[in-house]
Amino acid sequence: MDALHAEWRKLYGETLPSLALSKSPTQRPWPVHLDHCFARIILDNAVGNGEPWTSKLKSPAVKNMTAAQLEKCIALGKAIADGKEDLASLDAKSLEARGKKQKPTANSKRKREVDNDGEVSVGKETLPNKKQLDIKSALSSPKPASDLHPATPPQTSSPNPSRASELKTIDEDLRTLITNSSLTPFRQRVLLALCQVPSGHFTTYVALSAHLQSSARAIGNALRNNP
Repeated sequence: MDALHAEWRKLYGETLPSLALSKSPTQRPWPVHLDHCFARIILDNAVGNGEPWTSKLKSPAVKNMTAAQLEKCIALGKAIADGKEDLASLDAKSLEARGKKQKPTANSKRKREVDNDGEVSVGKETLPNKKQLDIKSALSSPKPASDLHPATPPQTSSPNPSRASELKTIDEDLRTLITNSSLTPFRQRVLLALCQVPSGHFTTYVALSAHLQSSARAIGNALRNNP
């Protein structure tokens, strides 16, 4: 069983995400890129059989699967890696089993994928009437947590003095709350950077990771348990 556990973890945690990241031609397109998304798709199809895998198996799956279930999941994962199974179709079946609408693929710009535990990973989906602001244009250069202060957001119209004062007070309160917390220095830097995004704009995990010289996954993990 230990060997099966190790093979399953490596398959959904390393092999498939690496193939998706490199845009392997075995799948066109790769509708997901994160490890828990691959686990969700494979488990729903191999174990759930038309239902969410949690209706057939206790969580965490890796600790409660039988050898036969592990082998079935590994076989399906390898078929996806080799291009013998269509990942997009399997994803659609998984989403349908969970009562979710199938995400558009050809024309989508940003998409969000939610796994069974409620964690959100930001991908590509169309966000109309929104102006995306690169984090670099809203923030100063990366600094240590102790030196990171809110940068002045770009003004698009004449500021309202009372509103400007209110925003400044909120920013200072948030900065004090974050810097005096028991969070790790990295999580403090992520939250401080996020607070500097101007009202009415949004950014992405990728942009934040580039600004903080980290990775998108690390940013997602830092924000997962946002206090």
